[in-house]
Amino acid sequence: MKKRALLLTFSLLGSIVMAQDKSKLYDLIDNYSQREGAFALSLNRNMLDAVDLDFDLEEHMKNVSGDIHEIKLLVFSRTDEAHKLVKKLDAGIAKAGFERQDFELEESDLRFFRIYGNNKGKTFENVQILAHTEDNNVIMLAINGKLKVKNIR
Repeated sequence: MKKRALLLTFSLLGSIVMAQDKSKLYDLIDNYSQREGAFALSLNRNMLDAVDLDFDLEEHMKNVSGDIHEIKLLVFSRTDEAHKLVKKLDAGIAKAGFERQDFELEESDLRFFRIYGNNKGKTFENVQILAHTEDNNVIMLAINGKLKVKNIR
């Protein structure tokens, strides 16, 4: 009985921690979306259906499938403070508890590119993408859902 109570407690605490992580991330996005020059967009589950798409990533075909509950997009176009902005967003995502995923683009025109999320095998939950383009655009994409990535060939 004690083991069940302890297991239930840890399960609930785990759920609360995940909610806090997402809450911190959404607070970060909401805070930066109020800045001058920001473009923010939010799509919820009512507008999204199951994902099943194939794409070519550096000459390797991948398939991404799963459910998306919400997408938040934050864009700053051609800002002189892009480097500082990326550093602050990068720190904010890490502070919210999301793990940086080991992913490098071999050939890219991006000045900065990172993917964060909770990796559970081949499934990724709550994925964030942060990029800084050559022409000083900053793009942050937060995907709340479960996505499975697999190699096609």
